[in-house]
Amino acid sequence: MARSADDEKQFMDQVMEQFDLLFTRVNDIGELQQQMKAQMDIRGAAMDNYSAEQHMIAQQVKANGAAVAQLTMRQFDNEAAYDDDDGASMLFGEKASFQNVFARDKETVKAETSKIRRHPHRIGKRDTFPSTAMPKMQFSKFDGTDPKIWKDNYQSYFDLY
Repeated sequence: MARSADDEKQFMDQVMEQFDLLFTRVNDIGELQQQMKAQMDIRGAAMDNYSAEQHMIAQQVKANGAAVAQLTMRQFDNEAAYDDDDGASMLFGEKASFQNVFARDKETVKAETSKIRRHPHRIGKRDTFPSTAMPKMQFSKFDGTDPKIWKDNYQSYFDLY
């Protein structure tokens, strides 16, 4: 069966239209891929910022823990000099000697003495350490995802224990 010239021209026009649609869709897909890549870059930068902030918070917690430990030990050292008659605590009676690296530019504030009286059951236990339990942290295995978060969690675990 022989095709006429008009039929062939019409067929070729339809084929060209299909190619135009195909190229348009490929271009649309390329633009979507570029938008997705830009969004992934933004999310990656946000995750990096989150990790940096998490690391800074971990350092602050570590510094605060060291300060609390030092104050606690100073309290045990000063318990022998504690005067039960006036009810004042010796814990904040003198300037703290620890260095807070996060507040270098801030003014040192001296805390007021506590007016709370000691309980009688504490008398005679001056040579013991506090009986507070360590907080429980789970030591899970690395599953291959989120290595930055895993590393920060284990750094915190080892810093605590």
